[in-house]
Amino acid sequence: MYVYELSKLPDAGKLHFGGKAESLGKMIKAGLNVPEGYAVAAEGFEGSSVKESAKKEIIEVMKKLPKKYTYAVRSSAIGEDGKEASFAGAYETVTNVAVKDIPKAIKTVANSVKDDRVSVYAKESSKTVGNIAVVIQRFVSPDYAGVLFTSDPISADSAVMAGNYVKGEGETLVSGEGSDGEFTINAVDYEYKGGEEMRPFAKKLYKSAKRIAALYGCPQDIEWAVKGKEVFILQARPITTIFRNDYLHYDINDSLCGNYLLSKTNVGEIFLRPVSPITYGMIKMICDMLGFAMISNVCGQLYLNISGVCSMLCSFGMSSRKAYKTISEIAGGIPSDIEIPVFPYDKKVLFGKVKAMFGGQKGGKKKVDFGKDFAERIPENSDKLMKKIRKITT
Repeated sequence: MYVYELSKLPDAGKLHFGGKAESLGKMIKAGLNVPEGYAVAAEGFEGSSVKESAKKEIIEVMKKLPKKYTYAVRSSAIGEDGKEASFAGAYETVTNVAVKDIPKAIKTVANSVKDDRVSVYAKESSKTVGNIAVVIQRFVSPDYAGVLFTSDPISADSAVMAGNYVKGEGETLVSGEGSDGEFTINAVDYEYKGGEEMRPFAKKLYKSAKRIAALYGCPQDIEWAVKGKEVFILQARPITTIFRNDYLHYDINDSLCGNYLLSKTNVGEIFLRPVSPITYGMIKMICDMLGFAMISNVCGQLYLNISGVCSMLCSFGMSSRKAYKTISEIAGGIPSDIEIPVFPYDKKVLFGKVKAMFGGQKGGKKKVDFGKDFAERIPENSDKLMKKIRKITT
């Protein structure tokens, strides 16, 4: 089979559906308000032509689609909508397509892989153009449509959601051709600033955006549409401008990835020099286990991330100043007029991480069994791990 419902895409294997289709399927499974639809795998195409067996499957799907709706046919190329490149607006999208015209629209979208704008973007971003898969979704004829960044795409400040919108369909906005309005949302305490026409829908969009950012664990660029009183999510992809760290080559500067207050107090006294990749890898693993950015890396130098710790404490109802006072003994003193940037943090993440470490998995089995002699066994276990590491050749 080459054609699957978005909510039932098979796990990665012989078939590839591209970032867009996989993202839509993930959000549908998470209960977000995403228009239902289907995806045609990249393997269902030979170049930009649909294979005969895939054509038959598409015809069978067309028989199931309600004729009262029209549909949007969109690209989902391999490499599109990833952390390093988005190709947003580069491939063709055909909207308001009648069921009988879906094969023609699929051909139009598949042929767009040859468009100059795709090859130019690939060249500029040093990315390879991947094989194309195609998404067929129920079309929402919107009153308003737009994009929302769950973190500011310029400053990377995760306390600020920034958006643009247009009246009607959003393709002109996604392709950079026009905008009817801008707005921001304070993601910590929900404060909307923007046009009054967007205000009635902003809170629903804000709640969906928070869920999406938590679902993917990184800042997202979200396409959305409003029809009547309903807010639909049309796509979510990582914000490519924020992912500035190159872990492969150990080129890391967390200060460019968010609006943080960092301190060398205590942390700098422990790590006097830039740390090695393996040392940082262990520290990052601990932060990931805790579920919040406690330590940040700036060109190999480690800092206490005061914003990360305070954001976690603020999720329990503390003010940023009270949160800082709680950790002041280890964070050191800061002038009273210095702002402590905080960002949204879901305390359920911390509870989940702690439960995973100490409470175990489903069925009551403990995931970690430290034992009474854990401390005494550290040297022995370390030697065993070092032997395993030395045997690794790739």
